[in-house]
Amino acid sequence: MADLTHEDRPAAARNLTPETRPFIDGGFVEPLSGNTFPSTSPRDGRVLAHVADCGTADVDRAVRAAREAFEDGRRRELPPRDRNRVLLRWVELNQDHADELALLDAIEMGKPIAEALRIDVAKTAETLAWYAETVDKTYDEVAPTPGHALALITREPLGVVGAVVPWNYALLIASWKLGPAPATGNSVVLRPAEQTSLAPLVLARLATEAGLPDGMLNVVPGRGEVTGQALGRHPDVDKIAFTGSPEVARRFQVCAGESNRKQVAVEAGGKPPQLILRDADLPAAASAVAWSIFYNAGQTCNAGSRVIVPAEPKDGGAARKSRAHRDRRQLRRADGAPRRPPSRRHRLWSRRLSLDARRHHGPPRCEAASRGHSVGEHVRRERRHHPVRRFKATDAGRDKSLHALDAHTALKPPGPTSPELSTCPPLSGKGHAWCGPSSDLASSNGCRSSPPSWAGRGSSW
Repeated sequence: MADLTHEDRPAAARNLTPETRPFIDGGFVEPLSGNTFPSTSPRDGRVLAHVADCGTADVDRAVRAAREAFEDGRRRELPPRDRNRVLLRWVELNQDHADELALLDAIEMGKPIAEALRIDVAKTAETLAWYAETVDKTYDEVAPTPGHALALITREPLGVVGAVVPWNYALLIASWKLGPAPATGNSVVLRPAEQTSLAPLVLARLATEAGLPDGMLNVVPGRGEVTGQALGRHPDVDKIAFTGSPEVARRFQVCAGESNRKQVAVEAGGKPPQLILRDADLPAAASAVAWSIFYNAGQTCNAGSRVIVPAEPKDGGAARKSRAHRDRRQLRRADGAPRRPPSRRHRLWSRRLSLDARRHHGPPRCEAASRGHSVGEHVRRERRHHPVRRFKATDAGRDKSLHALDAHTALKPPGPTSPELSTCPPLSGKGHAWCGPSSDLASSNGCRSSPPSWAGRGSSW
C-alpha cells in the first residue's frame, strides 16, 4: 500500500479486504472449526469482517506446526548473522506496510490513525529491530570455579511459546513477545484479542515474507474461552506469555498446573499512583498527570488513575490540570490536520457518564487530599457543558455503550482508569486487564475492565 495522505485514508479504509483465516505453518488455512465471529468497528458499529473462530483442533494444528519447526532446528541452527538479517527484513516490511497496519488498527480498535502510525506501528518496528540486534550479542558464560573444574552456562531456546495479547496495543504488545521468541530460536503460537485480530494476521504474513521459516510464527484468532484455554492447557506448549487481567492470569497458572506445568509469564493489572510533592512544578505536574490519564483514552495499563497530593496542596492545581486537558484536546496532528475535527459529538463528558462510572467503580480516589482538592474536581465543573451522544447495543446479554464519535476519536470500551477521568463508559463486571492495554488479556502495557468469566470480552483468555 503506497504512502497515503490524510485525505486518502478514509477511502483506503473502506476498500480494505483483510485476511481472516488462521495463519499456520507459513500460510493462511481454512479453520477446522468452521466457525467465525464478527469483527465490528467501534466507530460506527459496522461489521468489518467475519474472523475465524479457531477451536481446539486449530490450536492443536498450530502447536504441532510450531513444534516441528522447533525440533528440526530450521531457525535455531541458522548462523546468528542470518537470523539477524531475517528479523531486520521483517522490520523493513513492517515499515513498508505501515499504512495497512495502521488502518487495520484504527478501524478495528478505534485508535486515531495518527496515533496508530506514530506509536503502535512505529514502536512495533523498533521493538523487533531491538531484538534483532540481540541475536549476535547473547552469549553463554563461564562460571567461576576452582582450577580443577570447568562450569559452562549455555542459553538454549525453550521450545513452543503461546502468546496471548490484549486489544489496546494489539501490534505493540504482540511485538514484545514475537521479538524475543524467534530471536532466541523459539517458535510461537499467537492468540490475538478477538477485538483486534486483523493486524496481527498481517504481521505474521510479513514475517514469512521476510524469511522466517514456516511454522515459527502461527496466529490463531478466536474467543478466549475456547482458543485461549486450549492454548493454555496444551501439553506441547512450553510457556505462556500473557498480558491481561489478573483473573485470567490466574486461570492460565491453573491450566499450567493441570497440564504440563509449563512456565507462565504474566503482566496483569496496574493502578499506578502519581505523587505530587509540595515543591513540585505544578504546571509541569498537571500536564504530566493529564497526559497520563487521558492518553489512549486512559486505556493503558500504566494510566495514572490515582493522584496523591499533600493535605494542603498549592492553590490552582486542579485548574492547571483542567487547562492541560483542554490544551491536549487542541493539539494538531503532525500532518497539520486537527486531532479531533470540529464536531459537536467529540465532547466526552456527561453527567450520565459520571453516574455510570460511579455505579461500577465508586468515586475517584485522591489520597491524603483535603476537602475541595479532589482530583476530579475540574472534571465535575466541566462535564455539564460537554454533552455526549450515546447509543446502546446488546451483546450476549451484556450492556455496552458506544460513543457516536467521528472517525478520529471513536474508541473501544475503556480500561481501568479513574471513573471521573476515563473518557468512555466502563464495561460491566470486575477486574481490569494488564497494565498496558489489551483485551482481557493484555501485557504489562494495557488495561481494561473485564468480567471474570472465561468468555469476558477483551479480558478473555
